[in-house]
Amino acid sequence: MNPYNEDITIPGESPITPQDNSENGGGDTFDTTKPLSFITAQGDKPEASVALPCPAFGSGGMTISTMVDGGNNANGRFLGTVIGDDKLCYDISFSHLTPEQLMTFLKLFDRSLGGSFAREYLVFDPRINEFVTKTMYIGDRSGRPLRIDKNSFKPTAWADVSARLIEI
Repeated sequence: MNPYNEDITIPGESPITPQDNSENGGGDTFDTTKPLSFITAQGDKPEASVALPCPAFGSGGMTISTMVDGGNNANGRFLGTVIGDDKLCYDISFSHLTPEQLMTFLKLFDRSLGGSFAREYLVFDPRINEFVTKTMYIGDRSGRPLRIDKNSFKPTAWADVSARLIEI
């Protein structure tokens, strides 16, 4: 079972519980055909994949961008053509992360630490109502320290961590 997932309770509704994997043997094994998270960074092998923590409630905003080359002519009429396919973007944020979770998340994108600016992600595509693998790149990442250790002065928790994943 994904250690990042937690039960989510929406006021007036029953809790939404992460998928239990006990029918597949539980433990360290998992069915790679079923997503373990809202967004999963795909690895070369299933065990190298990283399920991102579930985004904060109300986060995970989705945008579909259509690229167009064009503009308005002298009469104010739009002239243009759609360029390529629509692109899926996700704005994700996390209420709080441990330093280890944040480090794992940031290392996914840092080339000097073995990460990659663009990589494969298993994401939910609302256009087809399914999880699909998309090549995406990362936009700016931000967050703020929530608690600081009084001895080491290192953050012991992070809040309002956010990032944008954009389909290539």
